[in-house]
Amino acid sequence: MQLVRLDKGRALGFGLTWSTTDALSRKDQLQRAYRNGSRVMATFAGAKGEKGSAKRDDNLGHAKELNAPKGVTALSAAGQLGVHPKWAGSTVLLILDTDKSGAVAVVGLLKGNVIVDAVAQQGDANRLIDHYRQRCLQANAEYKQIGSREGSVEAFGWHDFIPESGSRWRKSPVVKIQPLKQESMLAWAGVGFLFLIAAIGAVYVLDMRSKEEARMRLARANAQEDPAALYEASSQALLLKPMLRANLAVREIREGINGINVMRSGWKLTKITCSAAGCAVTWARNQGTYAEFDESAPSEWRPLRLSDDLVTITHSLPFKLTTKPLPTRTSWSTSKDFLQTEASRWQRLINDTIGLKASLSSAEIQAIPPGKDPRQFERLPNAIFGQKWSFSAPWWTSEILDAAPDTMAIDALTVEFDGKALSYKANGIIYVQQ
Repeated sequence: MQLVRLDKGRALGFGLTWSTTDALSRKDQLQRAYRNGSRVMATFAGAKGEKGSAKRDDNLGHAKELNAPKGVTALSAAGQLGVHPKWAGSTVLLILDTDKSGAVAVVGLLKGNVIVDAVAQQGDANRLIDHYRQRCLQANAEYKQIGSREGSVEAFGWHDFIPESGSRWRKSPVVKIQPLKQESMLAWAGVGFLFLIAAIGAVYVLDMRSKEEARMRLARANAQEDPAALYEASSQALLLKPMLRANLAVREIREGINGINVMRSGWKLTKITCSAAGCAVTWARNQGTYAEFDESAPSEWRPLRLSDDLVTITHSLPFKLTTKPLPTRTSWSTSKDFLQTEASRWQRLINDTIGLKASLSSAEIQAIPPGKDPRQFERLPNAIFGQKWSFSAPWWTSEILDAAPDTMAIDALTVEFDGKALSYKANGIIYVQQ
């Protein structure tokens, strides 16, 4: 969670994980959040239910920790916007510059429910804004932009989150970030029980639609899952995950290993393995000793790790590979476009003389929540698709990846030395639009 200090005694919190909840599902959601490590929460009343329904769902946000300075009251930024007299229940996107270098605060409400709540660097902020716009499009809802950025229909500053003395919303509820404890869950369960009793008493006067709605809510709460919500969380984690981009990582690896000799003090280089965590080198003993290798090795290679059978040495290389999240989805090419451009370039090197081998699978849905059947997510409008690719070729052909699109990610790359020449194997995913 990120905190933005307003004054000596107050700060705004961003970055809670939000969902809508009612009396039937609130207890289960709080318990699940607690089991997953969340220890703080905030809640406020969301949009009213559909016409003909008396239900009014709450917005429930939770996070693992707060870390507010002593004596500082932390308020939820999304919650404060959600109870603002002008914007409560509305569809609005707030974009606000912070004092931190390049950081942007983004809060998005869709019919009063929180969709986006974060402070992020500009690149990540753009992805969150793109995600919010997609959700509005899916819901056929128009939004208004407010804040400090160009395109805002109304200015909204940091102190507009807080009701000042004499303002017309001074009596509005304040959405504090507070501890999520076992007692809180019991209290909410009691509230939920009272609501349930009231619902049972009114069931005789509700129509069949309301009865079915309650049954569906209970079934969803018992199952503790909603495919759209599950996939939304999983896909957003993927879109924000820093990855190795092929066009950048391969160039950095070439530059990083350029000065390494394949023979050193009686030891032969066998492979260099790279991933997002970095690169590691393995040497096989030819006729040298550990002491001889240790004496000649640069200091930045340490620690050196000798295998139990005393025949290989491994160590890390002292350079970091750049990782970046995927670009905004609107810039992704289609599978057909990728075949006509990038894959066609590969084909020119696939022959017996050069020795390049490549494979490219058909597009498959990505970001599947663990243990779930991919088929239940394939028809979701925000489904992410990707094609698995792999390379096996002489190392000098690696320059072909310098022109790869930003959506081509590398999972792993291994450079091998067979005693005569360097070759490499690489694999990953190219993310495409359907």
